[in-house]
Amino acid sequence: MTIREARNRIQAAVDRIPDIKRQVAEELTPEIAEANREQLMKGLDADDEPLAPTYSPYTRRIKASKGLPTDKVTLFDTGAFHEGIFSEVQGDEISIDSKDPKSEGLKERYGEHIFGIGKEATENLQKLSVHRILKAVREITGF
Repeated sequence: MTIREARNRIQAAVDRIPDIKRQVAEELTPEIAEANREQLMKGLDADDEPLAPTYSPYTRRIKASKGLPTDKVTLFDTGAFHEGIFSEVQGDEISIDSKDPKSEGLKERYGEHIFGIGKEATENLQKLSVHRILKAVREITGF
């Protein structure tokens, strides 16, 4: 391979980086949604802060009767809200929301940060993204 051929392959990869990044982000939307669900089950918001306000004594009794955690807010009761969580790519952003009708009320009560992922999950997904981007670049360049 000549230097010119190598340069052309590299340029072809560089030109495709925005498309590759978007494709990788779209491929990772299920993992992002699952990371959000896991975050909520830990009782944490996207800033790794405990979800607040805490459950009322009445709600804690109901959750205890269902075998659900009572020591933290998880926003899990029937599972519909968690099952409705999805992630999608919108332009250069990735958004997370839930299709469940309770979503708006939960955002009002607990804040917009119920949707999002914390530092550890973000770092893990970034590593996975970089790995997939590099794999795509290697396929384009043949290096």
